[in-house]
Amino acid sequence: MEDFDLSAGERIRQLRKDRGIPLVVLAKMSRVSIVTLSGLERWGVLPRRASRLRIATALGVTEDALFAQEPGGAHEQPS
Repeated sequence: MEDFDLSAGERIRQLRKDRGIPLVVLAKMSRVSIVTLSGLERWGVLPRRASRLRIATALGVTEDALFAQEPGGAHEQPS
């Protein structure tokens, strides 16, 4: 765990809910533990970069859009 970004956790939770993905399913899709995802969503505890990439990929967005320090929402990953 590296840093804190509550807005990233909020973006992940919103994207996950918008897509109807339960936390346990996102954990399996991204190969990131439920504890790590929960900490990210609740407290903004950022995981290592490899985990951030897997979470973004599982949600279909770019890492920059999901974990940018500036607000602006997540953008769909190019096909």
